[in-house]
Amino acid sequence: MAKKFIYIYYLAIILALVLYTNMDSSPSMLVRLAYLAALVIPLVKRTEWFPAIIICAFGIADNTFAYPLMPTDLIYYVVLALAFAILTLSRREYHTEIHPLFPMALVYVALNDIALQGELSDMSIVFFIFILFFLCLEGQNVNEGIQILPISFILISLAICYWVLFCPEAEINSYNKLDEMEQKVWSDPNYLSAILGMGLVIAVRDLFKGDNKALYAFILVLTVFGSTVAMLTLASRGAIISVILSVAALFVLSKTKRRTKVVAILLAAVFIVFLYTNQYTDFFVARIEAEDGTGTHRTEIWYSKLRAFLALENPISWFLGVGQSEGTQLGDYLGQTVKALSTHNDYLSILIYYGIVGLALLYSVITYPLRICKKEERPQIISLLVYLLMCSMTIEPLANGSFVYWGLFFYIIIQARDSQTLAASQDSINNEED
Repeated sequence: MAKKFIYIYYLAIILALVLYTNMDSSPSMLVRLAYLAALVIPLVKRTEWFPAIIICAFGIADNTFAYPLMPTDLIYYVVLALAFAILTLSRREYHTEIHPLFPMALVYVALNDIALQGELSDMSIVFFIFILFFLCLEGQNVNEGIQILPISFILISLAICYWVLFCPEAEINSYNKLDEMEQKVWSDPNYLSAILGMGLVIAVRDLFKGDNKALYAFILVLTVFGSTVAMLTLASRGAIISVILSVAALFVLSKTKRRTKVVAILLAAVFIVFLYTNQYTDFFVARIEAEDGTGTHRTEIWYSKLRAFLALENPISWFLGVGQSEGTQLGDYLGQTVKALSTHNDYLSILIYYGIVGLALLYSVITYPLRICKKEERPQIISLLVYLLMCSMTIEPLANGSFVYWGLFFYIIIQARDSQTLAASQDSINNEED
C-alpha cells in the first residue's frame, strides 16, 4: 500500500503543478518553497527517486506559460542534488561508476567559464547537477529510480500537450504569421517542441516493446497523439524532423517482429491521414512552403558565426574558445550590424564558446552511451541519441544548459549503463504489487 500511496502522492503533486496557470501574479516565495519541500521531503527515504522527480517537476515548471508554482533558479537544485548525493552515499558502501570523462569535462567547462567570462554558465551548473544525480543512482536497490525516469518525460510532454491544446490563455504571443494562422508560443516553440518530442519518442519506443498493461498502453497512445498534434500546432520543423528520424532509426534497427512493424506502418498511415484531413498539418505545411532554403536564415547565421570565429587573431581561441559572453557577440546578421545572439546550432556554439577541446569533450561525452550499452539495447540508445543530436542542429539546448535536455542525455546514459535492468522496467511498473 505504501508504494501505491507514493505513486498517487506524486501524481497529485505533479497535477497541481500542471493545473496552476496563473498569469496575473507570481506565488510568494514561501508558497513556492513549500511546494518544493512537499516535493522532496518524501524522497529522503527514496533517494533513488530524486533524479526522476526533479527532472519531471522542473521540466514542467520551467516550461509553463504561467508563473511557476516552484522555484526554477538552478541554485536550489544544486543544493538539493548535493544534499541527496551525500545522503545516498552515506547509506551505502562508497563507490562510484561515474566515468572520469564526466568530471574532466565539467572541470574544463567550469574553468573556461570562470577564465573567459568570470562566472559559471548554466551549462556548467546543470552538468554538475546531473553528475550528482548519478550518485543518487549508485549502489544496490535503485531499480525503481531507474524505472520511473522515462515516465518523467512522458508526464512533461502530456503537461505541455494540455497547455497547448486546452489552455487558450497560453496564446499570449504570436511567433510567425502565415496568412491567418498564428503559431502559439509562450517560450521559444523550437525548444518547447524539442521537449514535447522527448516524451513522444519514448512513448513510441515503449509501444514497440509491447506487453504493456492496458492503462499504460493508453497513456502511451495518448502521449503519441497529443504530442504529435501539439508539435504540429507549434510547427517547429527541426523538432518534427528529429522525431521522424528518431522513430525511423528505431524502426529500422530494432529487432521487432516484421508483423508488428507492418501493423505500425498501417497505423501510422491512418494517423497521418487523420491529421491531414482534420487540418492539423496546415500550419506546418505552410511553414515548409514558406521556407527560403536557409532554415529561416539559420545557415546564414552559421556562416557568419563560423567566419568570425575563424577570423580571430589569437589561434589559442580556436582551441579554448572565447566564452559565452564574447561568443554571442561574434558575427553579424544577414551582413548587417545587428548581432545574431543565438547560434541556432549546439555544435557551433560549443566550438565558439569552448573551442576545439570543448567540442572534442562534448563528442566524447555524447558518444559514451554507445561505448557501454549492450548490443540488444543499441537500437534504443541510437534512436534517442539521434533525437538529441538532430534537435541540436537547429537549437542550442546543451550549450544553454537546458535542464530537461540534459535530463534526456542523463536518461540515455542510465539506460545504456543499466540496460539489463531497464529492459524489464515497464513490466515491473505495470505489475507492481502491494
